[in-house]
This record gives sequence, structure tokens and C-alpha cells, in this order.
Amino acid sequence: MATFDAVWQEIRDTHFDPDLNGVDWIAVRETYRPQAEAATSPQELRAAIGGMLGELGQSHFELIPSEVYGEGSPHDEVDTAAAMDSPQVGAEGSRPDPAPDSPRNSEHSHHEGGRSGSAAPGWTGLVARFVASEPMVTRVELDSPAQRAGVMPGDVIVSVDGLDPSRFLQVAARDPESAMLRFEMNAMLGSSLAAHEGESISIELRSPSGSTRTIEVVGEPKPGELVQLGNLPPLEARLTHHTLDHADLSALGLTSFDGDTISNIAFSVWMPAVATAFDESIDGSREALGVVIDLRGNPGGVGGMAMGMGGHFADSPISLGTMKTREAEIRFRVNPRRVDRAGKPVQPLEIPVAILVDEMSASTSEIFAGGMQEAGLARVFGRRTPGAALPAVMLKLPNGDVLLHAVADFTTPAGVRLEGRGVIPDQAVELDAATLSAGGDPDLRAAAGWILEQWLAPGADSADGDNPAAAGSVSSDSSAGR
Repeated sequence: MATFDAVWQEIRDTHFDPDLNGVDWIAVRETYRPQAEAATSPQELRAAIGGMLGELGQSHFELIPSEVYGEGSPHDEVDTAAAMDSPQVGAEGSRPDPAPDSPRNSEHSHHEGGRSGSAAPGWTGLVARFVASEPMVTRVELDSPAQRAGVMPGDVIVSVDGLDPSRFLQVAARDPESAMLRFEMNAMLGSSLAAHEGESISIELRSPSGSTRTIEVVGEPKPGELVQLGNLPPLEARLTHHTLDHADLSALGLTSFDGDTISNIAFSVWMPAVATAFDESIDGSREALGVVIDLRGNPGGVGGMAMGMGGHFADSPISLGTMKTREAEIRFRVNPRRVDRAGKPVQPLEIPVAILVDEMSASTSEIFAGGMQEAGLARVFGRRTPGAALPAVMLKLPNGDVLLHAVADFTTPAGVRLEGRGVIPDQAVELDAATLSAGGDPDLRAAAGWILEQWLAPGADSADGDNPAAAGSVSSDSSAGR
């Protein structure tokens, strides 16, 4: 009961809205406290607290069971402005052990001898989303266990260890218009496909032609760095930087010329471990036609990093938005980067910037994408983000669990509230099995095509015969210039 009361009081005293989003908080306590009193297990207590938090109808209010986070910070409370909206979801395809009573643990064993409690979180390289109500493989990373096992983009996931992932559709069915529920639905799909190191999962797949096959995918050590923030579970911090050259652009179906390059930077979480690699990637992008920043599947992290990274693209101080608590306002102000990693004077990039987002781009990813979009510094491609953009802190509770709770609201400079709304792409990109199975990446194609088109836009410097604008780079589905 001390745990229940601590949660109730913490929300009452620290919620950024004194009216608690219009919820009668005293009535909520009267409803859920008897459930907590009657609880006979930690799971039942958590259900009562979870129900209470759910009455707020906002992101970043969640209970993290003590079993999943381990010992992080020695402090009871850690300020993680714009931390993970869903702390049990880390880097793409990575999640802690399911609850002890989950179907995966009770009905199935993923490797000889069952699940090892000491096994490290693994990596499969398989990314899946619900596409037109079907659980579908949307990306397979190069040289990953999933690729070597024969998983292909466009494959529909029929079952995972004998369980039908379509059962997660009921989560979003409660409100088909809710981007946050779609986030939860896709997070559950990703969780069902996660594997620890050495753990094997059996996946039945249906190809676009209708044929079915069953494959085994074994988790391998994560290629990134495992990091921990406060009492959050360990998260994989990984950044990849790939220069799309003429051959890569041609493979996307885009017309370009030898020497044309576009920088493609993707990272898994907003953690300090990726900051240096991001700076180095920007330094390596100065001769490119443009930059694509891939935030698909990135659930957020340390909010302040959005300001530092944004400085690579702003030539004057700008604001990405404002964080508002009960007592104060903090502006997410971006200052231009004037030196590179080696200390050499440079100017912020003045080339087109495209940002890729999807249903799983949350929290700091939304703050960055929405702020850059509104400032006119970037164009956003993909699918609407979940609208989980509330800055949050963590509090350790008497029973050892951790309460993640929002203490501030966030609005863009124009006053747009991203919570519940999400970032709406400038160019929406719909996925389908035919395009995915053909090996394409529709999001990347749209973004790269738009970047190429900017060199054709009126006013672009096309005097140089080596400039792609002089010869007519084209894209079939990109909209007009920035």
C-alpha cells in the first residue's frame, strides 16, 4: 500500500497540469486503492497501479517492474527529460524477458533447456510492423541472423513459436485512430520476435505469393553498445552511417550520376553513446547532396541531445520547442555548430535534410523531427509518430519497482502539442508487401528522391556540369522543394 500511495501522491504533486488532464484524481484513488489492498501478488498490485495511471490517458506514465531494469543509477530519481515513452521497449527488436506468466514463457521454450535467465538480450535484425492489419516483415538488416535464415521483407508473420501475432490487433482495436495504441501494438509484435543470445525462435512466414515456410532464427550478440540510463532496462545504442552512391540510388529506382552521394544516418536510441558517431557522420557528409536521418523504430532517450544534434543544421539560434512544468519553461534551443570534431571551423550544413519516422519513432525522436520540420530545416517522410512526447523522470518505489512519470508538457515553437498528435510527415509513405518484397525501402526512396529533386528546384546552382541538376536527377514520388 505504501507503493500505491507513493505513486498516487507523486502524480498529484508533480504532474505538469494542476488539473491532471481533467481527471478527478481523488476519485481515481477511491476506485483503484481497494484493488491494491486486495492484491495477493506483485502482478495484481501492478495491474491496479497501471489502471490508475491509465486514467490519465497520456504517455510516459508507466510502472517498470523491478525484475526488468536491474540496478541502474544509485539515485532514487533520475531526470531523463523526454525519456523513453515505453521503458520496456529499447532498440529495435530488443526487449527484456516477458513477464513470468506470459505465453512465451509458459507455453514455449526457445532453446534447449528453456530460457536462460542469465542470457544477454540478443539481436536478430528482423523489423516488423502491422501493415494493413497484417504482421509483416518491413526490414531485414544486412548480415543479420534473420537474413541468413531466409527472412524477407514483405513476408507475413503467421506465427511465432506457434502463437498468432495477429492477437495484438486487439490493442489498437480499442481506438483505431490512436497512434499511441498502434505504437503499443507494434511494440508487442517486436517483443514477440525478440530473442536472447543463443535463443532460437520459430517463425512461420507467408510470402506474397502465398507459400508458407517455417524457419528458425537464433539471437546473436548485439552489434551496438549496451547502455543504461537510470533505472531503465539496458538499451542498445548503435549508429550506422552509409553513403548512398550512384549504385545505391539506382537500386532504389532513382536516376543519379557518378559522384552523387546522399548520407544516410540511422541510430537506435537518443543516448550519449551515439553522439560522437553522429558528429563524425555529419563531418563525413559535407560533400553529399543531402542527409537522411533515419529515426524509424527509435523510441527516444535523452531529450537534450536533440538540441546538440540540431546545431549541425541551423545557421542561427532556433528553438525546437518548449518544455513546460508547473513552475517553469525550458526552451529546447539549438545553437549552430561552428567547429567539427577536430576543432576545424565549419558552417552548419546547408544541404537538404530528410527525416524518416514511423509508428515507433517516439519521445525525443518526435521532439527532434517535429521541431526540425516546423523550423523548415528538414522534411519528414514515413508514417505518423505515436504522439508520446512528454518529458519524464523516474522514481524508485517502496516495493522496488520504478515509476516513470511525466513532469512537463512539450509544444513546438508554434504551440503545437505533439502529445497525442504525433509528428505528421510532410510526405506520407504507405507500405505494401509487393514493394517490400521487391527489396525496396519506400521511405528511403521517397527521401532520397526528394533530396535529388532539390538540385533541380528553381534557384539551385546548376551551372556546374557535374551537378546532378544539370543532367536531370528525378524521383517519381517526391514533392516540390524546400
